[in-house]
Amino acid sequence: MQDWNTDMWIQRCSIIYQLKHGKDNNLHVLFEHILRHAFSKEFFIQKAIGWSLRQAARFYPEEIIHFMESHECAALSKREAMKHLK
Repeated sequence: MQDWNTDMWIQRCSIIYQLKHGKDNNLHVLFEHILRHAFSKEFFIQKAIGWSLRQAARFYPEEIIHFMESHECAALSKREAMKHLK
């Protein structure tokens, strides 16, 4: 996955590939990929970040809240991630 950062669609895949993993989601890897693209201007990247975080929050709400409070990212990503939290 670390080498998947050449094309915008592949970058998006590197962010969302764990969507269906549920409790088996590797948050360290997820956060690493999100931070790599946190300031992207691409709509689909920002949306993917929010989507991935929102899905992970179903199983790890405290960790996602902490991550969002500790890191900057696009407003769209934050809005999507926090949609069902707080």
